[in-house]
Parts: sequence; C-alpha cells; structure tokens
Amino acid sequence: MGAVRRVLVIVCSLAVTAQAVVLCLATGGRSFTRFASKELAAMNREHGLESLFDGAGGAVVQDLPTVQGEFTFGWLPAGGGLENLSVVSVAGPAVLVSLLAAWPCRRRSLN
Repeated sequence: MGAVRRVLVIVCSLAVTAQAVVLCLATGGRSFTRFASKELAAMNREHGLESLFDGAGGAVVQDLPTVQGEFTFGWLPAGGGLENLSVVSVAGPAVLVSLLAAWPCRRRSLN
C-alpha cells in the first residue's frame, strides 16, 4: 500500500470515527441508541389518572415521570434493526481499518 493511500485511509477512518462521536455527544451522549416512538409520546400525554383518586383521602398523588422518546445516537447498540447503529458499530470498523492501514509492512524484494 502506497504511503499516500495509507494516509488517506487513516484520515478517512478518523473522520468517520470523529463524526460518530460528535453525533453521539450532540444527541445527548446516552449509552444506547433510541429512536423517536409514537407509543412513548402517547405515554407522556396528560391522562388525567390523578383525578380518579381525588376523593380517596390518601396522600397527594405525585406527577408521573415522563419517558424520553427522542432520537439519541448511543455509544452501544440497543437492539435489532436501526437501533444497531451506534458509535461502536459505526466507528469500530473505521478504527480497525485505520489500525490495519497504519500497521508496518515489509516489502518483498524481487531478486
């Protein structure tokens, strides 16, 4: 592999790795990749369930926690399908290619 070709492979591999890390940090830096979900958005809507227990005379009902349903590009893959995309699955092969390109090799003599 020529020196110019080797440098280009390393630069492109590092660019892919940097883009994956920047995308992960820009979307929250979560551990796992998640996509927006209509089901999670429906869970976060106001249901009015607290009004069912108004006359019970018990403790004050606290607000239900919201479930995050936005897209996050995570460090690790979360499951099947598109959620397999992550920093590890995108940048891992790029790092491997750059390491292989940087590996010193011997040239054979044609004697």
